[in-house]
Amino acid sequence: MINCLNLVNGRIRLKVPGFREACSLKEISYIQANYVIEENSAYLAGLIDTDGSVVLNYTGNRIDLLLEFQQNEFSLKLDLSRVIPGAVVQVYELEKRNQTRDKVYYSKRFVYQSVENMLPVYNYCKLNRLYNDFKFYRVMQIKRFLELRALKNFPTHSPEFKLFFNFVKTFVSHMNEGQPLPLYLSKLNLTDNDIVQTP
Repeated sequence: MINCLNLVNGRIRLKVPGFREACSLKEISYIQANYVIEENSAYLAGLIDTDGSVVLNYTGNRIDLLLEFQQNEFSLKLDLSRVIPGAVVQVYELEKRNQTRDKVYYSKRFVYQSVENMLPVYNYCKLNRLYNDFKFYRVMQIKRFLELRALKNFPTHSPEFKLFFNFVKTFVSHMNEGQPLPLYLSKLNLTDNDIVQTP
């Protein structure tokens, strides 16, 4: 246990109170981590695995990466602005209300949500492979999505749009087999016979 504590000392940024207590119990001097995460650090990949979401933004015609943490003194210090070269992260401090219990929750959200961010996010995750297969699959589809996204603007029953639709359907169905399609897909009224296979 002492070896484990020494190995991660100076690298814990969010679960600080419990880690500090463990250090105290083992009489180890706690080292505060640098909250400005360096370029291409695998730390972000770990955050994506545990607290990230890779989502298709159908309206915006892009794939977004989102991370959200409980807002506290440690998450407020976290700086992810340099981690992914070429990408710009937007940061929001949110307030959410639970209507049934009249409680307020505060969180900090980091979002990579622009077309320009997609390729840098893809390249980062290729360099720092995610352990979560579901999220890694979704990130690895970004390159193909960039090739197909312009096809969304074609008429619904055109071969081009059907190629785009097939990609989106596969993307949202991966590891969600048996679940109904999102409303934005099901209302297009395209059947399996309409689908053009992706080359």
